[in-house]
Amino acid sequence: MLNNKIKFIIILIIIVSFSLSLAQTLLPSKYPSLRLGLVMPGGSPDPTDLETINFLKTLYGSATKDEVARFEADYFDISAGDGINKIFRDKIITLTYVYFQILFNSISTMNTSLMKMALSRGWDFEDFFLHFKEDTYLDANSVTTDLTIFVGKGTRIIFTYNSSTNHIGGWLNASNPQDVFSFSNNGGGLWIMAPERFDEINFESLSVNGQPGQNGRLVIEYPSEVDHNFSPTNWKTLNIVEDTTNQLRQAGKIRWFPPSDWKFSIIRGNGALISHDGAGGYVIRIKTLNYQIYPKISSSPDGHYNNIPIRLKKIVDLLTTNLRVGNVIGANTTSIRINNRSYYRGRDYYKDMTIEIISGRGQGQVRKVISSETGSDPLLYISPSWDIVPNTTSIYRITGPTVRILGWDPANDRNGDGYVDDDEFANLVNPKATARFRWESRVKKGTEEWSSANASCRPNLWNPNYRQALLDYYLPIWRAEKIRGYDNDDAPALLNYSHFPVLLGGRIWEKEGGPVGLDSQLNLSYRDAFFDIHRAFKESGVEFIGTNIANTNYWEWDFHRAYIGVFNFFRQEDTTWDTMGYAGDGLSVARKAWQISGYAKAGVYSLIQGQKNRFGGVINDLKGTKEAWEWATVAQLAQYYLLNIPDKTFFQFWNCTFWYGSWLTSQSENSCWDAYYKSGVPKNIAYPPHLMLRVDIGQPANRIPPGYEAIQYVGAVGRSNDDFVILTSNNLKIDVYPTYIYYLWKSTSTWSGLPFESVLAREYTKGLVIYRAPFASWLFPANMTRLDYISSS
Repeated sequence: MLNNKIKFIIILIIIVSFSLSLAQTLLPSKYPSLRLGLVMPGGSPDPTDLETINFLKTLYGSATKDEVARFEADYFDISAGDGINKIFRDKIITLTYVYFQILFNSISTMNTSLMKMALSRGWDFEDFFLHFKEDTYLDANSVTTDLTIFVGKGTRIIFTYNSSTNHIGGWLNASNPQDVFSFSNNGGGLWIMAPERFDEINFESLSVNGQPGQNGRLVIEYPSEVDHNFSPTNWKTLNIVEDTTNQLRQAGKIRWFPPSDWKFSIIRGNGALISHDGAGGYVIRIKTLNYQIYPKISSSPDGHYNNIPIRLKKIVDLLTTNLRVGNVIGANTTSIRINNRSYYRGRDYYKDMTIEIISGRGQGQVRKVISSETGSDPLLYISPSWDIVPNTTSIYRITGPTVRILGWDPANDRNGDGYVDDDEFANLVNPKATARFRWESRVKKGTEEWSSANASCRPNLWNPNYRQALLDYYLPIWRAEKIRGYDNDDAPALLNYSHFPVLLGGRIWEKEGGPVGLDSQLNLSYRDAFFDIHRAFKESGVEFIGTNIANTNYWEWDFHRAYIGVFNFFRQEDTTWDTMGYAGDGLSVARKAWQISGYAKAGVYSLIQGQKNRFGGVINDLKGTKEAWEWATVAQLAQYYLLNIPDKTFFQFWNCTFWYGSWLTSQSENSCWDAYYKSGVPKNIAYPPHLMLRVDIGQPANRIPPGYEAIQYVGAVGRSNDDFVILTSNNLKIDVYPTYIYYLWKSTSTWSGLPFESVLAREYTKGLVIYRAPFASWLFPANMTRLDYISSS
């Protein structure tokens, strides 16, 4: 029988072994005293800078884009956003890029895979999305999804010489803008694929009007049957209900009732351009038979595919409404400050709108907005001046453009075929919901998208089938390609007001409550369903569950704090600047040190991203010399060594933008995204100080020398030698790793109770890191430039 000591040792070994099996395994560090990170690497052209070419030839014997990719794998520790050449992924931790909280409404291989899963398993693909119950109006003055199906684009359009057999033809986006497609009688035609069933096509112009004569016929066909590979096996003719083109005699629109047997298709075979990448959708082919004069369509006038004169029906649109109503915060004779729920607006957002005082002081006055300032609860300038100046008793109403998203009500589809036809539309059971198809009502912004080709539709995260489809789609790919985790960008961007500023409508079918953006409990429930997806991936063996939190303090708010632990990797862009203060800014050593060490203590890795100051930093508005770039980079390195938690943090050196990748630098003084002191250098070679990183300063010594004072943290009660802090906002206790940053020197003059200026220090086992900083980045001494200040540290 085992004695207690042996039992304890065995139990300890089991516990340790189990813990190791769940831990993330880091590869050996490429540099002695820090770990270096990449964001969205890959895709670099061949370098053109001679010094870089010689450097790469010394390392690898050649200097092409392939050697750039090899360098990234050899000299960086982690890559967030994939892009690393597959043959190098055993040298670097590779995280891919995902958006679980968004399904882009596009023709893509991912959407095709999800659709195929749904069809093969008897699921309704549309159940993967959230849907508005009613027409919903958002506080937005533009539609930016102008290359998606919601505004009639987002399609694939090709012509074929023989549409019924080999599909050989071309894209209607020829590089020569003078090229035209001519219909003919040889079986060729125009093919259009969209991500969803559609009911209308608009020919905005014809370069040659057609003349069918007595025997000519316009025929539009659709796949009514497909095989197990979703290839069409039978085609039927659409029943056209409206044709203002008069069989393509002129520009106009053609409408039909979408048949219920219209099948999702992938067009295969030699020359199948419309499904060249294996992606599928809903296809029609248009043929003109026995015409006297065949119609012709010009390719896009500027050679751009999405500007060809063919589009579908516009669904998301701007309408003028008077739905913006609120309390006046303050006013004078020529301006008024409105209560906009603290929602940030850009300059002149309200320009040319009208504002009316509908009650309280100044009631009945109507004025034109001639300009408006940036910010939350903005100031609007009006003309003419107020006769009676409004005050806080006044209620305003603003009339101006508003984005409308259609709502769907199945009661309107009385025959249950999934489409509200003309008769049903003329007699709506619910006139507040005017979508013809259910997909038209998907919960989306329609505005302020990061790409005009994307419509950020919100998926039904509560649907377990959606979660399972994501697992079945991603896991086999990642395992085959050595991808160890992911970066789910914009993870807090769910159903919050900043993405859905609803003015009217906003309720959804998939969950009681609403409107979206205004119902905090609905957003919490949606967030928790989002967490369940990430937990499922973690339980399936995915090591790094990541997201970009930018420079937000996730300890401060309950909604964000819940992300800590569900995610074990935070990408923190814009967290260090070359001219960062030590205490007074939101970005400061005394604030970020305890936040980052707290994340590490909670088991979260951090990729800290260092941007250059966009507001007049060392680079001097991007006109920097080599010396300026080098000092700015050294300043960031010193900041990182102060914040570094070994084996828990990584660092990325970058320029002043959020555009990442391996493109070449430029000396342009007017472009921020590729700026550098010389051109032709791949950015991931240019920005990090690779030679300096080889200097071994050891690891943090975890001590403060006798006679020196630990720095006081800001935003939390505690000092750098404490193992916990107390948040000043809510008295929350947070366990942290002590950083042992101390004052090597501090001024006797103070600002807000802390030294106006200080020299911060942190001991490493083989060196000493020092960083000279004022209380805040905007408090540099008047007699010194930022470069003078940093270079004298």
